[in-house]
Amino acid sequence: MRLFVAVDLDDPRREAVTRAAEAIRRLLNRSCGERAVRWIARDHLHLTIRFLGEVDEALGSRIRESLAPPLGAEPFDLALDGAGVFPPRGAPRVLWIGVTRGAAGLDRTVEAVDARLRRAGVPGAARPFSPHLTIGRFRERARVGRGDALREALAAVQVASGDMRVMSVVLYDSRLSPSGPRYEPLGRTPLAAA
Repeated sequence: MRLFVAVDLDDPRREAVTRAAEAIRRLLNRSCGERAVRWIARDHLHLTIRFLGEVDEALGSRIRESLAPPLGAEPFDLALDGAGVFPPRGAPRVLWIGVTRGAAGLDRTVEAVDARLRRAGVPGAARPFSPHLTIGRFRERARVGRGDALREALAAVQVASGDMRVMSVVLYDSRLSPSGPRYEPLGRTPLAAA
């Protein structure tokens, strides 16, 4: 199984992100063609808290059990706005929408999730958490050079999602197929003050 933990978006946030992605798609079509990016499907939009990758059934079971009780992190408001690419310099690989409100709540939630995952036997994350919502990935042959002009153009993108109350995180199994990934929720963990 290929697991990740995420914050799901509600419908108004999905709609706001989809509108912003369409504006970015039009911008990219003018500069590097419509096939330059593999876009994340509207129904798959989520904010990844921790990507775990391939795990065996035994570890997957321990992870599900560890994430079953409510987390000791309080619910918080989340807002999305702005756009950019990773990495911050050089050829872009990932298109993202930024988090403008709720970063501290996300950090506390990530810490609580990571503590549970460590108890289940999962090593710590290889990189520090960087709150963002991935909306697309550049295809290798369609990279847009150094991406400086793209970064500058993305600075003007507005999402204006409004606030969304985050009340839980979801453990997903990502099943890859030729037609794209399928995400199956394995469990929802509520946020609650300790």
